[in-house]
Order: sequence, then structure tokens, then C-alpha cells
Amino acid sequence: MELKKINNIRLGDRYKVPTEKRRIDVCDNKYNLAVSSFEKVRKLAQNNTFAKNRMEMYNGIQTGLEAVRQCEDGWIKDGPKQQSPL
Repeated sequence: MELKKINNIRLGDRYKVPTEKRRIDVCDNKYNLAVSSFEKVRKLAQNNTFAKNRMEMYNGIQTGLEAVRQCEDGWIKDGPKQQSPL
């Protein structure tokens, strides 16, 4: 869902300033990382290997959440503060 939203934002006319374009690119990369991390955790969970892989699952969840947080934080750092469009 969010990746589709990022593509729609990228194609829109609202974010033309280089800082905004950079922020959108960062979010695109971070959300791709988050999706990849969450997908790995989902596959581990489907294999009923929680006891064996719980640390890997925990780390995958943490990685995904951190990637989303970095995207959101990017809208208040390194330039004028803006509300994230995501």
C-alpha cells in the first residue's frame, strides 16, 4: 500500500523542491527495506519455526520498524519541517 502511495506522490506535482524529492527517495528506499524485512518475518512465521528463529524474527521486525521511523523522521530533519505525506 505505502509503496504505491510513494509512487503516486513521486508522480504528482506537489513535491518539486530538491529536499522534498530527496525525502521521497529516502522513504521509497526505507519502505522497500521495511517490506522486505516484514516479508521475511512472515515467511518464518508461516513455517512454524518461531522457537528456532525468534531472534531473527525479532530483528526483522525491528529493522522494518526502524526503516519506517527513519522515513518519517526525514520529514522533520535536514531542511524545513514538513508533515510526511505517508
